[in-house]
Amino acid sequence: MSSSTNTNDNNQYYVLSRNGIQLPWNVIHEKYKDTISNNKNNSNSSLDASTLLQLLPRGAYTTCRTIKNGSYIYQFDYHMDRLVVSSRSILENIIVSGSGGEEEEDTNKVVLDIDWERELLISCSAQQKLEYIRSTIDEFRARNNMIEGRDFRITLLATWEKKDDETKCQDNEEEDERPQSSNLHSFQSVLYCHVGYLPQSSSNSTIPTTQSSSSIGEEQKKKHIQVLIHGHGRQNALAKDSKWVLDRKQLITPNGYEEIILLNDSNELLEGTQTNFYVVTNTSTVITANEGILFGSVRDSVLRVCDLHDIQVELRPPTLEDLRYASGVFITSTSRLVMPVHEVVLGDLQSSSLDTDDDVDQKKKDRLLTSYCYPNCATTEDIRKWVLEDVETHSTSIYN
Repeated sequence: MSSSTNTNDNNQYYVLSRNGIQLPWNVIHEKYKDTISNNKNNSNSSLDASTLLQLLPRGAYTTCRTIKNGSYIYQFDYHMDRLVVSSRSILENIIVSGSGGEEEEDTNKVVLDIDWERELLISCSAQQKLEYIRSTIDEFRARNNMIEGRDFRITLLATWEKKDDETKCQDNEEEDERPQSSNLHSFQSVLYCHVGYLPQSSSNSTIPTTQSSSSIGEEQKKKHIQVLIHGHGRQNALAKDSKWVLDRKQLITPNGYEEIILLNDSNELLEGTQTNFYVVTNTSTVITANEGILFGSVRDSVLRVCDLHDIQVELRPPTLEDLRYASGVFITSTSRLVMPVHEVVLGDLQSSSLDTDDDVDQKKKDRLLTSYCYPNCATTEDIRKWVLEDVETHSTSIYN
């Protein structure tokens, strides 16, 4: 991989590559300096993956993690398949409609032909993507003089840029650069790879050995994990669309909460802004939505270990009634893996319930619970341990 020659480029926390070639941060800052300067959460010396996804061209993205000190990628094949599925969904439902992503009625939808599919969806093989990831990690290690092992969070963005435009970030012309049905043949697929450290604050930031697994569980118990029910689910749940990163900014997680849990139109619980959501009944049945959500890689592990250990699963969105009688609640994500939730604050769900109940007087409303607490759930703990084992057996070596 080519290294940056900019001596003032002092970012040591992230490395970004485009088709395996490092993009110097000064180029990115120059291209997007106005947007970056308006983002108070990020300095001009660092851009995290969430910010980059808002700046770079819209596309399909996925976030994966390494294990074993950055030498294996968990669920690599799953993430590669999701990139293809999400890319296809975005192209078919938004871009090739001719709207270029605007909210217009799709009256002349174009079906991808085999040439476009080869060019825009599968032009970069999984093995090539792995090589891009490996070279980006190697650059990150070199820039940080890494000696001791750390695990990484890897964000991949599969998007589309005009052909023969190898310096996209240096092009400041204000022309329409979005693929549409009339100009798809002038575009090519591009893969951005963003590498940073996996947050150590994550409950499962490293995959423990059998001896240390119990200590991870103890750390989780010490931290009181709260989630808030607020807002509605994404429009296109089947595609991991980078547009969602911008949309979810409207759902800023308040301080003190680990995550926001989204509702559907029937006030059923779907998922978090970055997590999948589960309720465990008092009979140890796991309930989780199967429609209107993005299927996460850790969710795939949860369903697999539940099947292996004869834990019944109901694939439907949990309800307020389920929360009332649950023995446990947990969320899953790439960095968290399985995180027990100790308190669910009802938020929008409580407000909606009160608004539709005309027979509840004010005093009774004041006495109603605003949250439900789940101090300990043996089933959740079992699933957490089983998923840790599953991570070990469903990972791909980066260097072999």
